Amino acid sequence: MGFVRIKQFISAITSKLTSADKEFISKYLNKQEQNLFYQMDLPTQKHCLNTAYTCLELINGNPELDKKILLKSALLHDCGKKAGELKTWHRVVIVLTNKLCPNLNRYFQRKGRYMEKGTLTRAFYVQSIHSKRGANFADQLNINDAVVQLIKHHHSRYCINKMELQILQQADSLN
Repeated sequence: MGFVRIKQFISAITSKLTSADKEFISKYLNKQEQNLFYQMDLPTQKHCLNTAYTCLELINGNPELDKKILLKSALLHDCGKKAGELKTWHRVVIVLTNKLCPNLNRYFQRKGRYMEKGTLTRAFYVQSIHSKRGANFADQLNINDAVVQLIKHHHSRYCINKMELQILQQADSLN
């Protein structure tokens, strides 16, 4: 777990999208979905891309999986985190607080609901609700319900008995 967090931090501070990344995005997301994707900050966009690339490796041509649904879900799974709401240093503090003092983490999540955008306490709240919030954003755009459900449950232990969810969760945890 520690190595993944270090990799995430380095990726966050060095993030950039290549022309191949942009091509991949336009291949799997329509214009409306791309707009939702580009509302995330660059480190989150890159994380979602890396998650999608990992999903591609994990599905390994399995015909039982809906590749398009899975990749669209991977690209949008963190769309509940809008640019400016979670800075890189916020993420570091949230991860450390969750690991070292989970009760304090839950306290900040509750208090953050009423705080101003861009504050650390608000970042705790956004992190805690981003799955449901992202699913709502996707639903408002009439994105396929299977994608909405994968976004909504990508952090939950609730199992909708879908291999796509298991792969999305695994790819997310590796990135």
